[in-house]
Amino acid sequence: MNSSLSADVGFNTEKNTVRLATSSQFNFQDHSNNTNRVTFDSEYTRALSTKWVAAALFSLLRSDQQDLQLRSTYGAGIGRRLIQTDRTSLLAIAGAAYSHETYFPQPGTQPIRNNTEALLGLTFNTFRFRTLSFSSGAFLFSSLSELGRFRFSSQSNWRIELVRNFNWNLQLYENHDTRPPVTAPKNDLGITTSLGWSF
Repeated sequence: MNSSLSADVGFNTEKNTVRLATSSQFNFQDHSNNTNRVTFDSEYTRALSTKWVAAALFSLLRSDQQDLQLRSTYGAGIGRRLIQTDRTSLLAIAGAAYSHETYFPQPGTQPIRNNTEALLGLTFNTFRFRTLSFSSGAFLFSSLSELGRFRFSSQSNWRIELVRNFNWNLQLYENHDTRPPVTAPKNDLGITTSLGWSF
């Protein structure tokens, strides 16, 4: 049995864009440990010109699947709009990030890690009329504190309006760590579906 809950909100002005999103998934499994996954993501961009933006991000992740009690990530960089129309946007971002990680304790391991990382990212958003929208973000973090360690994070969301702001949602997410500091799965991949209300 599993349950999921998610919410997101966005705010746009001529120069500023703010997006906040959170999600929670809980999986109950017979004869196995229950798993919980909680995320919070925020992004802020400010237009510097018609093509260039300053970008900042902050995210939180808890993943029982990866024995990750909490990871907080702070990032900033410069972005370039590759596509910008009334309905579709594609933004590339390059910058730096700092992450603080707390893992569930294991014998012989250090459960707390701090990382300075180089950051590359792509965000894509599009909608067709009011009935269909799609958003996706993918970020690659290359550790400067532990050379050779890379993290990849992505999340995609499809939303289809069924009737009068009542929506069907599909979410696909992945978090991959090439060198986790504890004995844990490198990958956390999942798909959730839900019904929701937009306003």
